[in-house]
Amino acid sequence: MQIAFFRTGPRRGVAQGGRRAFERVRGCRTGFLVLLAVFGFCRMGGGAARAAEVLPVALEETPPLADAAFRDQVRAEVDLAWLETLAGSAMGAGFYAIAEGFHRQALDTPGIAAERRLAVGLGLTTALLAQSKTDEAARLLESLSPPDSAAWNLRRALLAFQRDEFDDMGSVLERLAVDALESDERAWFHFLRAERAERAGRRGEAEAAYEEALAGATSSAQAAVFRLAQLQSRLRAGEATEGLAAQLRRQMEEAQGQRIGFQYGLGYAVVLQTLGRGEEAVAVLTRQRDLLPPAEADLRDQTLLVLGLIGLTGADPARGRQAFRELLVQGQDVVLQRAALLRLAAATSTQGVATTAGLRQFYDQLLARTPAHPLFEELLFFSAELALRNGDLVRAESDVESLLTRYPGTALRSHALAVLASAAWLGERYRNAASHVAQLRAIETDPRQDVALAALQGECFYRAGLQTGSASDFRNAGEAYAAAQRSREASGVEENVRTFTTGTLLYQRVMSAIRAGDPTGAGELLDAAGSGSGVDAESRWQAHWNLLRAMQAAGEVDAAARRVERLADMADAPAGLRLRFLWLSAQLSLDTGNAADTAARVARVLAFLQEVDPQNVERSVRAEVASNAALLAAQARMETGETEEGVAAMEALRRDYPGSRAALYSFLVQARYLEMSNQIVEAQRLLTRLADEHRDSEYAPLALYEAALLAERRGQDAFLIEATQLLDRMAREFPDERHQFPARFKQAEISRKLLRFAAAEQLYLFLESAFPGHPEQAFVQLALADTLLAQSTSAPGKFEGAITRLERLAVLPGADADLRAEAGHMLGLAWSGHGNPDRAALLYWEVYERFLGAGTQGRELGARGRYWLSRTLFDLARIEEAAGRRDNARRAYEAVLRHGLPGERLARGSLGSFQGGG
Repeated sequence: MQIAFFRTGPRRGVAQGGRRAFERVRGCRTGFLVLLAVFGFCRMGGGAARAAEVLPVALEETPPLADAAFRDQVRAEVDLAWLETLAGSAMGAGFYAIAEGFHRQALDTPGIAAERRLAVGLGLTTALLAQSKTDEAARLLESLSPPDSAAWNLRRALLAFQRDEFDDMGSVLERLAVDALESDERAWFHFLRAERAERAGRRGEAEAAYEEALAGATSSAQAAVFRLAQLQSRLRAGEATEGLAAQLRRQMEEAQGQRIGFQYGLGYAVVLQTLGRGEEAVAVLTRQRDLLPPAEADLRDQTLLVLGLIGLTGADPARGRQAFRELLVQGQDVVLQRAALLRLAAATSTQGVATTAGLRQFYDQLLARTPAHPLFEELLFFSAELALRNGDLVRAESDVESLLTRYPGTALRSHALAVLASAAWLGERYRNAASHVAQLRAIETDPRQDVALAALQGECFYRAGLQTGSASDFRNAGEAYAAAQRSREASGVEENVRTFTTGTLLYQRVMSAIRAGDPTGAGELLDAAGSGSGVDAESRWQAHWNLLRAMQAAGEVDAAARRVERLADMADAPAGLRLRFLWLSAQLSLDTGNAADTAARVARVLAFLQEVDPQNVERSVRAEVASNAALLAAQARMETGETEEGVAAMEALRRDYPGSRAALYSFLVQARYLEMSNQIVEAQRLLTRLADEHRDSEYAPLALYEAALLAERRGQDAFLIEATQLLDRMAREFPDERHQFPARFKQAEISRKLLRFAAAEQLYLFLESAFPGHPEQAFVQLALADTLLAQSTSAPGKFEGAITRLERLAVLPGADADLRAEAGHMLGLAWSGHGNPDRAALLYWEVYERFLGAGTQGRELGARGRYWLSRTLFDLARIEEAAGRRDNARRAYEAVLRHGLPGERLARGSLGSFQGGG
């Protein structure tokens, strides 16, 4: 975040106004409007000159003194919450490899708090265990190692289960505090109890525990896993030994062709797999699948499921996936089909694009079946998850909307809404994402999740505001962040456990109020958040800093100075921020015209630099503050009339801190003071020196721009040509849009002053084609139309090009009202100059009616638009008077008076001449 601003005192001179316009062109949507307001178009060849308007004093940025790490921390906390949302959605659908990827990204979040790291790490462990990545899961658990965590101990037990370390699993289960587990985790606890009892031969206890696990399952996916384990345990029905394998094989062969023989075959295959003879198991199951008669549909379904599971363990993954597909296409047992769907999705999530493309075709085949597949509901959701993984956001949303429409009471509703929210977020449709998150909040019962979801809803609105600049989006963001705070306070949810910190929520509320144009509200929030509010000092002081920055940017420097003084000694502020506030106090003394006081405040900054522990303030920050303090001291000297001492101080700054942003910016500051004292040549020399010696500096293009303005100010053709050359250099050396656009536009304007209309036309045409989506493209069109009209006498064909553009601009939806008013006036003026005053009169009247007719009251118009409406009415009156329609002319002058437009005295004089003439 950019947070440090200063200004160099009173602004005078063309170069300074143009520089401000250039900076605003680079930084905001309305910047080009400002550029045109400052310079206007000098209409050659019969046109009238635009009246330049006075710009408010703008603040410029100095080297940023903000803590970029804090900005990154806030953004990382938001991104972490979304990664957890995506990971949870993928886990719920069985896309374990995808969930692993999201969890890994979340775990790599810089500065992640210990409690949050544990929650994310446990989620990653679960994803690894679901893929049988036991070694990775073991290493991760050891790195987390919180012995008093029930959730950690549960994963340790699951790991022991997967490794067949049943004694270790039993000891962990015995000391595990089951009441401390989440509801879905308790189901896994009962599942492990069932497996332990099964291994010990306590079949009755095992069956009861399996049923308890199934009753506690929180999703169909989890229930399917439990059913599958129960089936496998029933098939195995004993310790896997070579003797058991031989016995089962003999029984299978003796009962060949009978139902009991097929049942023995299933058990035999499971035992073979347990003994590490997977390829033999696959062969047994494949043969059994081919021999089973249609009447034994249930055994065929079981055979396909076991074949799929054994195949995927490494024996034959392709055959395993094919078995699952056969079960989904031909099977009759919905429970087993659901297990196959889960395992197929999980297996495919680890594969490449080619495999997922095949899965997409398979899903589409099942979804197209008539009658509908019994798992149609789940298939829609799995299809949406796959589309989300592959970046097909349109398909993901379409599938989920079909799911919610067809099954309004679906148990997958929360997962479906998460997909919708994620797709909207990834597609940068933040208002849609906020709507889906709100729906998630409406059905969420976990208070921890509500805190996170409310904060995410706030972030959606916040980013929507950044996209559109809409104050209402930022207000909505602030309300959502406040709701998150209230939810935390009401439920007692602790921080850092899948939730945003209290400090982050306050910081975002303050930023939302600032961007909504309510600095007063932002200040009230901060004033209420004292040191005892649970808000960390870093967040509170960073928010204070950004509020002061916003006040400066709005020109409220006096109020900002008063607020800084009220903040007293900032004893609990982090050292780096306290240092910045001391610097800001010095800066504001200069901004508010108290330059005589600046030196003392700079001395406080330097004294603190000497006193503070170097370990508490980064070296780069110390150098940044010191160099900026030196720049402030030099400016203060120049403001108080000590010009020579100020220049010497700036030269010392450039010598002591070579290459620093403050040192480079001092060239611009010194050049502006030289301009104010009318030393134009010396100012221009200093600016070109900056551009020549520091071409990689961010200030180099601005220096070239200001040097061009100074050359233009000198007026003579030779200097105007020099100005165009400087602008051409700027555009060539800095070809990005934010530099090239204003450079080429200004170059075209100066070309018109030189009466080089053809050259100007080519530059405008270049801007028209190179930057078609530029927010200020309408002003290029207006300038191009004016240039074409200036050439229309010698090149009549250009008249139509100008008229076409003006007609479009005059009614362009969403265009600036003042621009549309000017385009309408230019259109009438063009036809009047083309020998068609009657058509001009009609067009003038149309402009008047559009903006000041009945019911309009000129609400859209600014000062410039009202000027063009006045010009329109005066030109209309002259045409009417020349045609002998004096009553119409009188009404036009009266309209000027009635609407309080510029030119009131001239209108009264014209009306008086009518009365005097009878």
